[in-house]
Amino acid sequence: MFTFFCAQAVKPVEMPVKHFIYIIQENISFDHYFGTYPGANGIPRGAGVPFHPGGKTLFYPFHLSQTQLTHDLGHSWQTAHTAWDGGKMDGFLWAEWPKALPYYWHRRVPSPNPALVHLPAKTAGSSMHAVSLNYARRLMEQFDINSDTVLEPIELRALFSQHSFPSFLPGSSSEERAAKALQEFDANHDKALELNEFAAFLRRYPPGRVLAVIDGRSRLLPGRRSAPDGPPPDWVEDSLSYYDYREIPNYWEYARRFTLCDNFFSSLMGPSEPNHLYTVAAQSGGLVNNPPPGVIGQNDVYSFPTMVQLLEKSHVSWKYYDERSHPQTHWLWNPLPGFTAIHNNPRLMAHIVQLKAFYNDLKQHTLPEVSWIVPTFADSEHPPASTTRGMWHVTHLINAVMRSSYWKNTVVVLTWDDYGGFYDHAAPPDVDQYGFGPRVPALVISPWARPGYVCHTSFDLTSPLKLIETRFGLPALAERDARSNNMLDCFDFSQPPLSPVIITHRTRLDFSQLLIEQFSKGSQGVSSSAAGR
Repeated sequence: MFTFFCAQAVKPVEMPVKHFIYIIQENISFDHYFGTYPGANGIPRGAGVPFHPGGKTLFYPFHLSQTQLTHDLGHSWQTAHTAWDGGKMDGFLWAEWPKALPYYWHRRVPSPNPALVHLPAKTAGSSMHAVSLNYARRLMEQFDINSDTVLEPIELRALFSQHSFPSFLPGSSSEERAAKALQEFDANHDKALELNEFAAFLRRYPPGRVLAVIDGRSRLLPGRRSAPDGPPPDWVEDSLSYYDYREIPNYWEYARRFTLCDNFFSSLMGPSEPNHLYTVAAQSGGLVNNPPPGVIGQNDVYSFPTMVQLLEKSHVSWKYYDERSHPQTHWLWNPLPGFTAIHNNPRLMAHIVQLKAFYNDLKQHTLPEVSWIVPTFADSEHPPASTTRGMWHVTHLINAVMRSSYWKNTVVVLTWDDYGGFYDHAAPPDVDQYGFGPRVPALVISPWARPGYVCHTSFDLTSPLKLIETRFGLPALAERDARSNNMLDCFDFSQPPLSPVIITHRTRLDFSQLLIEQFSKGSQGVSSSAAGR
């Protein structure tokens, strides 16, 4: 039996809302989508960044018309903190540049609370094997720039630029060493080193020397002692790109018709799974990066309370809709099956279903009171996935709600799990040792949302949970949701209910009045019509 942070339930707040739908897309900062939206706290005029600390401002946010990028951008704990740069929000380029990040990142990565997060090393008959796995995991946290739980060639080159590793191709370049490491240790030939493969490489060296590198006390051999020459590769500059009504018209239309939150932060300054944990549990158990290889798919990883137990105890119906074909497997964007208490309870697992059940529940009048919806990669907007495709995926979900009998008493909160490596100018508040992280877009879509309103109240990924707790009189899960704002600022329950806004490919959206308002007020941000690429 779990003990909740606040055992005392509170009196429910009466409101004409019975259903809450929490749609979580992937890897977008607020400025990337709404940095030029009129009335929002968008990109300041003249904002720019250098490509190394203390350098001249040479790079500026730019409008991008290409809606499918060629590269993912780094968004690990290390990358996010480097971009944050103590609150100056000017480190995005050297954070995203694989050759630069290992030079500028010198701090230790926090470890999860072992009582709450269980990351067992699968030993293979010897303590040396277990030690090498542990050290490999910790080094991967420093160099796995895109948080995909493997070391790819570009990340290996960064590793070998920082640490030469004696006896391994002495006198050769980092590129040559990376190629040789893949040749010798890439057992499954996927052109990357997984945890076990990287551990096999580290077993060439005494554990004490490897530990000294991990803890930042020494390098195996003097590697790169100075910052790499610039400028960074062109794709790194995509961090500074932004879209507007031309690339994401449906999202701008929702903002125009309903409520846009411009002070909504990711919960943790890091990547997907820790932030998704906040969407279901209001904490990550101290996990700050995506779990290492071999943990994704495991069931007995987490042992702290979630919203699921809170809803069940209070007899509030719920489902977690996952677009993947196997929704009951633990995944970065669906951590619920990774909780021991959930995975071992068939009744709870039955609530974790494929997304097609969402459409069926709307039609069959069986929609639960609380819903989470997460996408497949193709529909996620996570680079290099298509932003356009992801936008239409979300539009189809919202159209289905608006066409159903549930529209009249439903709230849809649409947000993105983390900043994805994209520039955002607003320094996140320092609320505890883990967050907040950079801002993400958030839209509140409901007949009761304040129309055309930009809400400046501070929220994070636990705020929708606080809204649900407020509506149903539920206790808080953790300290974060206990302190979170409940999002009631986004609603006017005395207004005439707003009509559905069905958007199809035939819908002609007109933003002329919005743009007139923008220019007549003399927007302080960058121009929406700025030249891009």
